Amino acid sequence: MRIVNRAEFRALEHEVLFTKIWENRTDDTLYIGTGACGDNDFVSISLAPESLIANTGSDDLWDKVESLRKDPNLSLPTEYDGTGRDGSYEGDEVRFLIFEQDDVDGLIMRLVEVRQSMKKATGL
Repeated sequence: MRIVNRAEFRALEHEVLFTKIWENRTDDTLYIGTGACGDNDFVSISLAPESLIANTGSDDLWDKVESLRKDPNLSLPTEYDGTGRDGSYEGDEVRFLIFEQDDVDGLIMRLVEVRQSMKKATGL
């Protein structure tokens, strides 16, 4: 991993897995950065669980989240292509902790292990 500033982040010519970092804290959410837009902004996909539930808007999302809370056997589809504009203009105080290729490869390998463990436990 490495830390880049906003200008370096926006100049990346590829998608990137990242989180925001400030002097004393980091964001709790991972994102996939998909590109720059406007003069100082960028587009990303939030990997926060509530952001991945397929929905038609915020009211639909929260209805679905409430349904999940009420019924532990309910399973909802996820989507990994819903983008949003960052829309925050924190200026130079925000930095971006980006995953480099080896970091992404390591995460993928760990996720494969999780999937194998799930398959083994469920017999599927």
